[in-house]
Amino acid sequence: MRRRWPSKVFPEFEQHSGAVVENKELLQAAIEAARCIAAEKQAAFGPQIEPAKLVASQNQAAFDALVQAEQQASVDAEAKAEVAKASQEEVDNVKVEHSHVEASGRAAAECFERLRAEQSAGTAISEGSLQMLVEGGWEDEELMQAAVDAVTEHLTNIHAEKALVAAVAGGLAVKPAARGVFDQITLESLTEALAARALELQQKIAVSLPEERAAKSELLGLWALLDVSGEKADAAAESYAAAQAVLVNARLAVKSGKKELNLQQRSSGNLEAEQYLEEEKVREAQEAQAALERLVEVALPAVSSDDSDETVAEELPLSMLTSEAFEDASQEQQERFLERFQIENPQRFEDCGM
Repeated sequence: MRRRWPSKVFPEFEQHSGAVVENKELLQAAIEAARCIAAEKQAAFGPQIEPAKLVASQNQAAFDALVQAEQQASVDAEAKAEVAKASQEEVDNVKVEHSHVEASGRAAAECFERLRAEQSAGTAISEGSLQMLVEGGWEDEELMQAAVDAVTEHLTNIHAEKALVAAVAGGLAVKPAARGVFDQITLESLTEALAARALELQQKIAVSLPEERAAKSELLGLWALLDVSGEKADAAAESYAAAQAVLVNARLAVKSGKKELNLQQRSSGNLEAEQYLEEEKVREAQEAQAALERLVEVALPAVSSDDSDETVAEELPLSMLTSEAFEDASQEQQERFLERFQIENPQRFEDCGM
């Protein structure tokens, strides 16, 4: 027993199926036109996409080179920073050493100058005031007293014995003819003391002179080393500053290159996306053509054979099934239709009381 298809379930198809058959050619032409337009657009994107991909690939290679250049610039800047740091440390060390040698040399020079000054003063006293007093060559008491004061002051400065200093003042204040034995002994002691001091000074000067010269030579050498190390540090600082400038420019270039690469990749991606959309339109048009063929086939009255019923039962969407097609189907096919209808539209199935 065959069951009737409830036409109230899908009335839309029954209303428009005839129009679909009548306007088949127009619909096919419209679908084909849409497919052709989409296919043309899809094909038109091909010549644009390949050059865009090539440019994007070139930009990627250029960007990779910029990144590598930035990395190398960073390595160079770090290396030159270390050189600049080491050069400045060398300058600082030379300055410290120079200060120490300068202080030591200054002390040696001052000591040497004191020895030379005392030696000069001793020579002046011995060959001047003392000789005049020993020979009694003064003409007035004032000149004699000034000479005696000069001799005693010199003896005091060289730390002579106080007894000798006191005795000399009396022994030198009288003419040679009036001097007694004590005065003669005093003058001999004075001569010995001055000679001993002169010899001591000569020995100290002989020792200090090479030391002073060595200190001066070392100081001059350190001055030269300080100049050289200073120039080296300045050159290292300039080189580091230049490397920093190169690094900054490299980072700016990477930033700019990244922006350009993103724009190019986005452009290439947009072209591919648009081509894909047109490809989807072509596919949808092809599916629409196939669906139209099936729709027309179902709508034609001639569709009544078992083979056709089998095709309808297996492929036809429920929304396109007519009452006539349902009634012409076998009982088994009708059962399958109702099972599909119940699964896909349970609420409407229940409302129909099926």
